[in-house]
Amino acid sequence: MVKSEYYRRQADLCLRLALAQRDQKTAISLVEFAEDMMAKAEETAALKSIPSADCPALAANDAVLAGL
Repeated sequence: MVKSEYYRRQADLCLRLALAQRDQKTAISLVEFAEDMMAKAEETAALKSIPSADCPALAANDAVLAGL
């Protein structure tokens, strides 16, 4: 599973790129993409806070990762 920090870094990068854009349409698209990335970061962080026992898919994932 991708860590929420990854999405936060992507969002930060998009916002920095948006500030450097001269084309307003491109800047708006980058800001919207950054908002999406932050939403994914929040979603990922929320999923991580759910105990694996409450979510069979996460429990299976944890079992696979433990075997690595």
